Amino acid sequence: MRRKICDGHYTAAVRVLSSSGVAPYNDATLADLQSKHPTSPAPSLPDILVDGLHLVTTFVVALDRIKSFPRGTSCGRDGLRAQHLLDCLSGAAVAVSDELVDSISAVVNLFLAGKCPMELGEYIASAPLTPLVKPGGGIRPIAVGTIWRRLVSKVGAVMIDQSVGSYFDGLQFGVGVSSGGEAILHVVNRLIEDRGSNVGLSMLLVDFLNAFNLVDRTVMFREIHRRCPDISRWVEFRYSNPARLDVFDLCLHAWYLDDGTVIGDTLAVGKVLQLIMEEGPCFGLHFNVEKTEVFWPTEDPRSRLVGVFPPNITRPLRGVKLLGGLASFDSIFGGEVVM
Repeated sequence: MRRKICDGHYTAAVRVLSSSGVAPYNDATLADLQSKHPTSPAPSLPDILVDGLHLVTTFVVALDRIKSFPRGTSCGRDGLRAQHLLDCLSGAAVAVSDELVDSISAVVNLFLAGKCPMELGEYIASAPLTPLVKPGGGIRPIAVGTIWRRLVSKVGAVMIDQSVGSYFDGLQFGVGVSSGGEAILHVVNRLIEDRGSNVGLSMLLVDFLNAFNLVDRTVMFREIHRRCPDISRWVEFRYSNPARLDVFDLCLHAWYLDDGTVIGDTLAVGKVLQLIMEEGPCFGLHFNVEKTEVFWPTEDPRSRLVGVFPPNITRPLRGVKLLGGLASFDSIFGGEVVM
């Protein structure tokens, strides 16, 4: 905590003070981590070759991405910190900073071109896990990768930003969208305020079971080759050792990483959930009914019909917690959540 304060990360310091700490090192914690990160055979790579890479990391892009690391960024298992690179670009070392950035750019280009031996993937692209205790129980593993892994990914994200914008098509707010969670939260509350008395609507909050670890990597590789071929070599290097939804007439369909928010006619929302349950496993996405909720201020009786929603789905009556915020116009419920 003292280090966070010295680095000016006051929000992070508050999180440390209010956290439940790190899980003890014992067999139970190890078993929990292993269950969340199952070992699976290496996926077969798509039979698609990239005919020449169009991305070339430039001096400006590399320098910009190095400077984008927040002060105090943690290191990976190799001990190299972003601050080490930043220190080499300032002070007395500024005289050779251009040469250093040129060398860093060359290394980043090497990774993007897939010229690093695949055997090094587990060292460069893997990350140790810190098992933090969730406030309500259970473990939340936090991965801290190497600076090289994060730097190359930052550069790749910047370079494909424009090309993948249309692919997400206003549905996915977890990647490359500033304050995406807040955007979804405000839209939901506006819909509740404007149409909360409409008895024909329902809101579905979707959660997948351990999605980031169980998603089918063969499917991921195929999509990367199709949509972002210029970074496909880097993705394969990291991961070699989006589910389709039918078109429905919905008020809102938005995703923040693997957390979905769907609002529309109750029967249409039920069909969306049915599609997720049926086709999700084909992509390694398994519906988590325990953390999925159905809510609307004026409950639609049709939501209770057999087959619309699973009988054991959670049905809050006064409001829901959504992406760290509150979706409700029940002031008493809001006060309780805040307290």
